[in-house]
Amino acid sequence: MITNEQQITFDKVVDIISKCNMNSHLVVIGSWAEYLYNKNNILGSTYNSIIRTRDIDFLIRNKNIPARKIDFIEKMNNAGFILDMSRTNNINRFLDPKSGMEVEFLLQERGQGQTEGHRITSLGITVEGLRHLDILQANLYTVEHNGNKILVPSPESYVLHKLIINKSRQEEKKNKDIEAAIHILDCITEVPAKCASFEFLKGKLSKNETKTLENVVKSSKRLLDLFMQISEKCKESEQPKEHNLDSEKHGSEDQKEKELAFIYRKGRLQINEKIISQEIEDILGLHEKWLYEEPGGKRADFSGKDLSGIDLSGIDLSGAAFYGANLTGASLKGSILENAGLDATLDGADLSGADLRGAVLPENIPDNVKLDNVIWQDEPEFEVFNEEIDLPLGDNEPGI
Repeated sequence: MITNEQQITFDKVVDIISKCNMNSHLVVIGSWAEYLYNKNNILGSTYNSIIRTRDIDFLIRNKNIPARKIDFIEKMNNAGFILDMSRTNNINRFLDPKSGMEVEFLLQERGQGQTEGHRITSLGITVEGLRHLDILQANLYTVEHNGNKILVPSPESYVLHKLIINKSRQEEKKNKDIEAAIHILDCITEVPAKCASFEFLKGKLSKNETKTLENVVKSSKRLLDLFMQISEKCKESEQPKEHNLDSEKHGSEDQKEKELAFIYRKGRLQINEKIISQEIEDILGLHEKWLYEEPGGKRADFSGKDLSGIDLSGIDLSGAAFYGANLTGASLKGSILENAGLDATLDGADLSGADLRGAVLPENIPDNVKLDNVIWQDEPEFEVFNEEIDLPLGDNEPGI
């Protein structure tokens, strides 16, 4: 059970993050994500979360974004938190003396890794880098908490990550993690589209991650049964003749759900059957390296390309160039597009919740472009979670 003091601490941290305009850059992970699933009814009325940790964990999506300096430490200190630093690796965390809670920040470890922490210049803190955190970014939901918007991993991503890191967890936490995963999977099996999303994300795991996952699943009969149920439900979903999701054309909501499941199984297939090509995937991979200042990185340049109907939602595309590109019907929902060149064809594009600070847009933006709750300057507003599912983001994470 969550104590009143724990709840107050979590509320304070989310409020500070919102005031610092960091909503689109941080993801709630760990058990508090389960709490947000519960509060926002993401897994249905039968799901009840159980908080068993005194840690509040956040994943930093990109160590270099935003580039601006933020008075985060000052705001945390003013709220009663104490900045602590490990003597061994200089990792920072915030302590709340009243509740005994700890607030920690984590970053996806890349390349060969490093023994020391990663310096986050914008926040003024040093954080720990861990493997497999990218799994948590594979599909993000925006949820509401006390009037603030905050990002959480999809339950499907959350479960996969929790199981993959299970072997590295302390012995007393392993069974609790499997119990939590089973509880969430029970709810996922009730929604065909969530089952399909789960299978899609599972198929994006690396060979080592897949092998690790298989070993953990085999250790629990209940886990194995749930994985088989999810797989069977995806196989039962028949391929529709058309991919128009208009309910009047396809009849029942049940039929609509099945067609969504089919679309998920196809991977990055959108309603108009636009699939991300290997060329685009390669550009995105090099852009990610460029963002992290890794060798061989290159800023993404999609200028003049036909990207109609493509799904680039939730991806960090800061500084990317789309000049003269065709983004008709494309989804850039929740993407980070700071300083991006978006002077492109945007008819019917979805930019809801995107970070557009410093972006170059067409002089005349079509009326059918979705711009709900975008960040233009420094006002963090995001679309409240109001769908049964979000489409997977594709190739896209704790000791939590």
